[in-house]
Amino acid sequence: MIQIFGDHANRLAVMAMLVWAAMAVVIVGLHNIPTLEILSISLALAFLLTCLDLTWRQSWSSVRWSWHMVIIGSFSVSGSSVLYITAFKLAPPVHVELLMYIWPIVVLLANRWFFREPITRRILLSVMLSVLALVALHSDYAQWSVGVQYYQGYACVLLAAITWSVYNVYTKYEQTFPAEMMGLYCGVGWCMLFPLHCIFEPSVMPSSREWLCLIILGVASQWFAFQAWDYAIKRQSAAKMATIAYATPIISVILLTIWGYGAWSVSLLFACVFMIIAHRLVPTLQSE
Repeated sequence: MIQIFGDHANRLAVMAMLVWAAMAVVIVGLHNIPTLEILSISLALAFLLTCLDLTWRQSWSSVRWSWHMVIIGSFSVSGSSVLYITAFKLAPPVHVELLMYIWPIVVLLANRWFFREPITRRILLSVMLSVLALVALHSDYAQWSVGVQYYQGYACVLLAAITWSVYNVYTKYEQTFPAEMMGLYCGVGWCMLFPLHCIFEPSVMPSSREWLCLIILGVASQWFAFQAWDYAIKRQSAAKMATIAYATPIISVILLTIWGYGAWSVSLLFACVFMIIAHRLVPTLQSE
């Protein structure tokens, strides 16, 4: 699948970021569908497309199996998604989004520790501006109170951030695993989540519009974006990937505003300016 879109890691990472940013608009249209049902359908679709893609290109020989990689990859793809969505139901959205985006910093520090990637002053300034952009994005909201009733949500989102961080570091270590493995992880995730959906959630028949949203989610996010990001994280510096990742919530809010789910504000303008400066501070590495 990656061959269709070219091999430039930075371009693929940006495309994945744009897809994930757009998914907020798609998920808004799925508010009547239970969480595990949404993920079961989208993961199954991503797995099916991966199998068809590998069969069409006769590339099954490139697939490499490692039980520890399958466990980490499958839990990262499905587990982090479940934890992230659950956190939104248990804690204020502002807190959830801010806590989730500690993962680029964790990945940056882990790459410095394990892969000896340099952390320069420009990189530190870039990360600080990225965090400032995210804080500025939510400065209009009065949702900063902390209560015991939110702790479960905080625990879910922190676990989601750590889980996704671990995968980003580990997949860079396991360079020989192709990006298409992400689609196969979706299949394992479906095997785990679908029975849980049948046991704990009522099944809701999606409308035509909801089916369209589910197809877009499965094809664009679970199939393409996960594989594109996996390919890019192995070939780009953690600093560059961090600045790309921090642009996701900014663009997401812009798209939600365009679709009528939000309002333009000065804080959004400042967030965009901070993010543009942060992105320009970190040079792009050449793909391997």
